Amino acid sequence: MFELRTYRPKVKTIENFPLRGFFLCPQCGQKLTGSKCKGRSKYYYYYHCDKECKWRINSEVANKVFKEHLNKFKPLAEVKKLYTAVLLEGYREHTGVIASEKKKSLEQIAVYEKKLSVARNLLVTEKIDAEDYNLMKIEYNAVISKLEKDIGNVEDDRASIEQLTTTGLENLIKLGDAFDGATLADCRELIGLIFPENFTFQENKIRTARINEMVNCIYLVNNRLRAKKNGTKDDIFLLSRVVTSTGFKPVTS
Repeated sequence: MFELRTYRPKVKTIENFPLRGFFLCPQCGQKLTGSKCKGRSKYYYYYHCDKECKWRINSEVANKVFKEHLNKFKPLAEVKKLYTAVLLEGYREHTGVIASEKKKSLEQIAVYEKKLSVARNLLVTEKIDAEDYNLMKIEYNAVISKLEKDIGNVEDDRASIEQLTTTGLENLIKLGDAFDGATLADCRELIGLIFPENFTFQENKIRTARINEMVNCIYLVNNRLRAKKNGTKDDIFLLSRVVTSTGFKPVTS
C-alpha cells in the first residue's frame, strides 16, 4: 500500500536537480549528473552524462516533463469515493485468493501430521526401525515447517486497509503540491516512493520500468474514468478487475 506522508510547504533552497540519482541516460543507461554553465547573462542548468555519449537535457525542461508525468497519477478529487471502492473491491478479491492458498496449506499440514502419526505407530509396532522413522520424521517436519512459514508470510491487514487507502488517496490528490512545495529531501523521498526503479527520458516523455503498485492502480482507473466520463456501480466492478489483475504488485508501465 502506498503511504505518502503529508508534506507541509517549507522555505527551501532552490534546487535545480531533484531528479539527480534517479535519472538515467537514454543513450548509455548511466545515471545522469547535473551541472550549470554560464551563458551571456545567466547560468543554465543541465542533467548530463559523464560518459562518452555526452547526452544532456536542460533541467527546467526535464523537471517540467517529470511534474507533468507525476500529475498523471493524481486521483480525480471529484470521484474519490469511487477510487476507494475500486481499491477495496480489488483488495478483497486478491485476499480471497490468499485465503484459499492458506486453506490449502493448512490442509497439507494436516496430511503430513497424519503421515507422521502413522509412522510413529509403525515404529511402536516394530513394523519399521528407528532409522527409517527418523528419516520420515525429518522429511515430514521439514515440509510442515515450510508450509507454516508460507502461511506466516501472508499478511492479513484487512482491519487497517480502508484507513490506509483513504489516507493514501488524500495524499495522492495533493501530489503536485507536495512535489513543488517540499524540501529537496522530501522531494527525493517522494520520487523514491513512486518510482522503485530509475527512469529515463525518451521522445520528450518520462519512461520507467515500474511504479508503486497503488499509484499504478490509480493511473489505470484514471484512464478508464476519462474514457467513460462517468462512474456507475457496474463500472466499480469492472475497474476492480483492472486493479486485481495487477495482483497489488509493482507492474510495468
